Amino acid sequence: MNLSNADKALVLTQALPYMQKYFDKTVVIQYDPALQQGGVYEAVMSDIVLLGAVGIHAVLVHGGASLPETMGQDNKSLVASLQAQGGRAIGLCGIDGGMIQVEQNGEEGRVARIDPSILLDLIGSGYIPVVAAVGCGADGGACALNPDAAASAVASCLHAENLIMLSQARGVQKDKTDEGSLISAIQVSAVPSLLRSGTVTDGMRSKVEYCVEAVRRGVKKTFIIDGRIPHSILIEMFSDEGIGTMLY
Repeated sequence: MNLSNADKALVLTQALPYMQKYFDKTVVIQYDPALQQGGVYEAVMSDIVLLGAVGIHAVLVHGGASLPETMGQDNKSLVASLQAQGGRAIGLCGIDGGMIQVEQNGEEGRVARIDPSILLDLIGSGYIPVVAAVGCGADGGACALNPDAAASAVASCLHAENLIMLSQARGVQKDKTDEGSLISAIQVSAVPSLLRSGTVTDGMRSKVEYCVEAVRRGVKKTFIIDGRIPHSILIEMFSDEGIGTMLY
């Protein structure tokens, strides 16, 4: 779609109040590299770089593979893509500096504690931290984390304004087969009944549960949005309508 210069100016004017609202705030974005297959990868990267350009501190948390070695390749690919869009990014994982300490819980670990100092230093220096969901186990070795859990914990320790989880669905739907049944906003107190009723299941259940955990630990708002839609991050943050499900 081609916009006239006047239309472009109108879009920026309408986005201005949101840019002012989020200025100097931190937003944590959980990204699944599997979304690269949807053809909107560059749009996601440009959205994150744009946030930094208007004074919003973005932190990208990703999973992508159970093997830390493979996840490390994803990490550097994301860093390279952000820098190709004009951003300044540094890739790391929870092992670096002992940032994320993990308790083993089956194949995946559970976040025990996070030292945010490295992330705060990078943010303060104008970098976009790109964090692979790998923590430091009790034996000092690498331990894969659920990326939803890692993103929730990172957002909580940074006292982030928002946590945004990119999904391969529109958000929480009353009927998983009907995208028109999207639930646009959910209070965390209503989540237990949604879980009991079976409205939230499978991979969406993990995202919802960790969004609730983030809110209870002080994150202002959390969002589950469709990462397959180009510029879904900007639409959610800089428009009245939003695009997915907000949990607050």
